[in-house]
Amino acid sequence: MCAVTRHLSEPPPPRLQLVRAASPPTAPKVVNSLKGSHPGIAFRSLIAASVGIAVAALTFWYLHYLQPHTLGYDFTWPWRAARAVLEGKNPYVVIRASGIFPFDGNFNYPLPAALLAIPFSRLSPDIAAAAFSGLSAALLAFGLSRDDLGRLFILLSPPFLITAWSGQWSSAIMAAALLPAISWLVVCKPTVGTAAFVARPNAIAVAVGTLLVLVSFLLVPTWVQDWLDSVRTNPGHRYMSPVMILRFGGPLLLLALLRWRTFEGRWLIAIAIVPQVLTMYTAFLPMLVAKTRREALVLSALSAIAWVGWSTQLDRHGGLTRQLEPALAGNWIVPLIFLPALVIVLKRPNNGALPPALESLSARLPAWLRGNANYLTLSE
Repeated sequence: MCAVTRHLSEPPPPRLQLVRAASPPTAPKVVNSLKGSHPGIAFRSLIAASVGIAVAALTFWYLHYLQPHTLGYDFTWPWRAARAVLEGKNPYVVIRASGIFPFDGNFNYPLPAALLAIPFSRLSPDIAAAAFSGLSAALLAFGLSRDDLGRLFILLSPPFLITAWSGQWSSAIMAAALLPAISWLVVCKPTVGTAAFVARPNAIAVAVGTLLVLVSFLLVPTWVQDWLDSVRTNPGHRYMSPVMILRFGGPLLLLALLRWRTFEGRWLIAIAIVPQVLTMYTAFLPMLVAKTRREALVLSALSAIAWVGWSTQLDRHGGLTRQLEPALAGNWIVPLIFLPALVIVLKRPNNGALPPALESLSARLPAWLRGNANYLTLSE
C-alpha cells in the first residue's frame, strides 16, 4: 500500500526536460546570440513608425528645399502614371521622354506600380515621394526588427538614404521579401520583385499579385506590350546584372547557389542575376543578408566607402551620362557590397526547410549541395 501511494505521488516523467537534455548544452546560447531578443509587435511597431516619420521628414526636406526642380525624383514617374490612370489615359502614351530630369524618360514600370501610387496621386510630388519613402522604410524596419534589432543599422547606410531621397522601390521590395502580407508588391518592380519571390515564395504574392495584374488589364488592355516598348525605347537607362561586372568578381556571386536552401542565399543569387540599373539604391539590396549588428555595421561602412569612391569618380569625370553611370557604380558596389554579402551568406550552413515535394527532389543532389532541412535556421 505504501509503495502504491509513493508511486502515485511521484510527478510524471519530465518529457520536456528529456528533450532539452538531448540537445547540445550550448545550442540555446548560439540561437540567442544570433536571433537577438525577439522584440514584441508593439515595440517593433513603435520603431517602424519612428523610422517612417523620420525618413518621410528627411525626404521631404531634401526634395522640397534642396532639390525642388526634381519634383518627386524617381517617384515622379509612378505619381504621374497614377494621375494618368485616374484621368482614363494610358500612362505609357502620356509619359514619354520630353525634357530634363524628371521628364527625361518613359514610364518604365508595370501598370500595377501606377495603381499602387494612386493613394499618393492627390498629393504634391514631393510630399507623395516623402510619404511613399516613409511608408516603405517603416515596413522594412518592422520586418528587419523581427529577429534582431541590430539589423536596423543597415538603415544608417548611404544606399538606404539615397533610396529614400530618390523615391525608389528598393526598401518596399525588401520589406515584401520579409513580410508575406505585403509580398504582392513584387509585381510593381518585377526585376527585383522576382528576387523577393524566389527568396520567399508564398500564396499571397501569387493571389494578390495576379489580381493586380488582372485589374491592370481591365484598365489598359495593352499595358504589357506598351510597358515592354517603353523600356526598350527609353533613352535614360542601361540595365546590367551584377554578375556581369567581370573585372571586379561579379561571376563569383554565383557561389551563392551553394546556400540555395537559405533565404539569404536565394535572395543574393537572384539580385545578382536579374538586370537592374546599377546605382546606389541597387547597392542597398544585398544588405538584406545582414542578420547581426556586426554584419549590418560592416556592410554599412563598406557601402559608405563605395558611395564616396563612386561620387569622387563622377566628379573627377565632370559627371557622366545616365547610361554610363550604372557601369561605373557596379565597379564599386560589386566588390565592396555584393561580394562581402556573399561572404556573409557562405559563412552560414545550407540549412532550411522545403515543401515535402521539393525535399524529396533535393535528395537526388550530391551531399555537398543538398544541405539540411533545419527548422531552427534564422532565414526560414
